[in-house]
Amino acid sequence: MREQRKFTQADLSKKLGMSQGRYSVVERGEGSFSAEQFVEILKVFNVPVGHFVPEKGEPEASLQNALARLGALHLAEDARLLPSEQLEEVESVVREVLVAGEPARQITALAPVLILNVGRLNLTKLWVEFHGYGLERRLGWLLDSTLEAVQRELVVLPGLSRKQGTPLRKAEAALRLFLLRGGPRRIQRAPAAPVDPAKDWTIDVDVIGPPILSEKTLREIVQGSSDVARRWGVATAIQTEDFVEAVRASGVTNRISH
Repeated sequence: MREQRKFTQADLSKKLGMSQGRYSVVERGEGSFSAEQFVEILKVFNVPVGHFVPEKGEPEASLQNALARLGALHLAEDARLLPSEQLEEVESVVREVLVAGEPARQITALAPVLILNVGRLNLTKLWVEFHGYGLERRLGWLLDSTLEAVQRELVVLPGLSRKQGTPLRKAEAALRLFLLRGGPRRIQRAPAAPVDPAKDWTIDVDVIGPPILSEKTLREIVQGSSDVARRWGVATAIQTEDFVEAVRASGVTNRISH
């Protein structure tokens, strides 16, 4: 970049407040810049931090790091990866994970992320985006499954202190209020509708998970889907209990909400 902009080493070293000799050492890969000098480089060349990352890593690993950073502490974080600029916002992480539709551990990890960051989430904006993708049912399923997990935790953990219960109670209020609004309420199906193995597996369902390779497999997944999933017209092997486990494993009640 220095050569493209026709800077000499003397020009750039002066901008960075270092000697030309020291700059030459760093440019050869035998030294490093200070944090202040690196920030100045970003300003001089008008590029983001990600411009200097030689490998962005696997998308799944980047998403897992983002989920862990946002509160899903039960997920292992890869310290070798730099944070992705595309995954800085909570909405971006929810969108990327849920649109991909797998792996299951990342989808269920969205529950503690939603709980701990509910005050930062623009659920209406997310709903509009997912509606544009034709995937609003899976967003409704995620929010409803998280709400169910929160309500179960509040029942089984009645002794929570005010401080411990704050994240769960805030999330319960926000999610319940949103799901009662017009758009989400209109697309919900009858709760816990029975599945007719001869007919209902052919209904228009949003399949979450690996690609379905046969009608038999689709029928089995629909029959095994949770009541929440059926309510939203979603076919998935992920159960409400999986969201509950993710909430517990992440230690939500041991932290103050963001």
